[in-house]
Amino acid sequence: VLIEPNREFVDSIRESRSARHIEAALTTRDIGEVEFFTGKRGVFASLLQTGSVKEEASYRVKSIPVSKVFGDYKRDDLSFLSLDIEGNEDEIIIELMKMDCRPFIIIVEHNYDLVKSYRIKQSLKENGYELLLRSISEVDYWFVRSDKVTH
Repeated sequence: VLIEPNREFVDSIRESRSARHIEAALTTRDIGEVEFFTGKRGVFASLLQTGSVKEEASYRVKSIPVSKVFGDYKRDDLSFLSLDIEGNEDEIIIELMKMDCRPFIIIVEHNYDLVKSYRIKQSLKENGYELLLRSISEVDYWFVRSDKVTH
């Protein structure tokens, strides 16, 4: 499953990926549409207005709640989850941990936000995940479900 609200990438995703594509913004609850702020070549795209001069435009996109995407997945249904959703990763992780869905590996962008980083690490630690591979990426945390870690 690939969730992408950025119109700039929709055609290339459909051409190059076999995954089911959902053209929407991932949110914690069903809120209809949200404002999507685009950046230069998608690099600074966000659901949160940053006030950056790099923001070029915005448009409304459909939202889809995390529960609708992952609600039917059971504990061992997903092996890998990568979250790079431009600003609300902490809220999505917290909502995901309320469900039975427990991917073996979760990679989550932290955006250098200390408060959000703490919330991500705390929520995943409390739900049986271990932070690994700290030096592999400057912008992402790599978590593995503790029951799948062998040292």
